[in-house]
Amino acid sequence: MSVYRALAEDPTFSGHFDSLWDFSGVDATDLAGANIRGMSGEPRLFEKGSRRAVVVHSDLGYALARMFELGGDREGEDFAIFRSLEEAQEWLGALES
Repeated sequence: MSVYRALAEDPTFSGHFDSLWDFSGVDATDLAGANIRGMSGEPRLFEKGSRRAVVVHSDLGYALARMFELGGDREGEDFAIFRSLEEAQEWLGALES
């Protein structure tokens, strides 16, 4: 079952949630481009105005995250790619000064 389908079936999930996807510990070679493209085509779960931050540490990881960002209907979504967890958390407002 895909993560998207699991979220869609979760009664506690809200499309207004912000999300943080931390791929910093993932070897980007484990992520096939076809899988990223497949995730991009999943039904839209997040509402306009929700923020999604992706954390990657490699250039290949960045390229795959960009492929995901550009591969689906992202109109009105705030989607950003970061190289550090702290930057992503700050952007999401999780780290208040």
